[in-house]
Amino acid sequence: MATGYYNRYDLKQEGEVAEYLKNLEIEFTYQCFQEDLPRKEKAEGCHTLGKFMESARNDFFKARHVYEKNCLENEYGHSCFKLGQLTQLGKGTEDGADIHKALIAYDAGCRYGSGESCHNAAILSNFGMTLEAPPTTKIALNKSSQAKANKDYVKIEEYLKKGCALKNFASCLELSRFYADGRVSPDGKSSIAQDWNKTVKYAQLSCDADIIGGCVILSHCYKNGFGVQKNERTSECIQNKAKGLLEKQKNPAQGKTLMGQ
Repeated sequence: MATGYYNRYDLKQEGEVAEYLKNLEIEFTYQCFQEDLPRKEKAEGCHTLGKFMESARNDFFKARHVYEKNCLENEYGHSCFKLGQLTQLGKGTEDGADIHKALIAYDAGCRYGSGESCHNAAILSNFGMTLEAPPTTKIALNKSSQAKANKDYVKIEEYLKKGCALKNFASCLELSRFYADGRVSPDGKSSIAQDWNKTVKYAQLSCDADIIGGCVILSHCYKNGFGVQKNERTSECIQNKAKGLLEKQKNPAQGKTLMGQ
C-alpha cells in the first residue's frame, strides 16, 4: 500500500491506531503468504510481519512461527537470527529457553548471510555448544563456564570471520582479541594461534567502524610494534580516537552536536 494511504489516519486517536495496525497486519500478511510474489519480496514481507507481531502485537508465538517459516522456507538470515533470539530467551514457546536450538537457528542465519547470527553462533560455541548434540547438563552463560568449556576454536573462528566479512564489526573485534592472545581449549584439542598480523587486521576493521575496543588494541599494537612497524605517533592518534569515541558514548547529545558542526 502506498505511504499516502496511511496519512488519512489520526494516530492520536485510539480507534484510528487500531484500524491503522489492522491494515498494516493485512498488508504484511499478504506480502508474506502471497504465492506469486518474488522470493526476496516475500522474505522481506515475512520478516516485517514477524517484527510486527513481536513488537506491535506482543505476540511472540505468532512472531516465532513467522520467523521460523521465513528462515526455513525462504532462507532469510535475519529471520533466523530473530528465531535464535526468541529461542535463547524462551519466548514464543512452551518449552522454555533452549540454547542448543538457538545455536542451530544462528548457524542457519549465518549461512544465509546474517552477520549477527554468525556472531551469536560464535558466542554460544565459545561456551562449548555444538550443533551435533544438546548439552547433557544446563549451561550457565557466564565467564566461569566459558573458561571451563571444551570448544571447537576452528568453528568459532569460522563464525567470526564470516560475521566480520558480513560487517558485524563486533566479530572483527573478537577476532582481534583471539589472535592477540591465542586460544587453547581446556582439553588441548582445539586452538587458535597467536598472530599479531591478524590482530592488527581485525582491530583496524573494528576501529574503522568506531568500535572503541578495536582502537585500543590497534593503538597497543602500534605502540609496541606488534604486527606492524612501531609508531608511537600513530598509536597516540588512534588512542585519541578511542578517547573521543568513549566521550561521545558518555555524552551522546554532545556527540550529535559535534557531528552536526
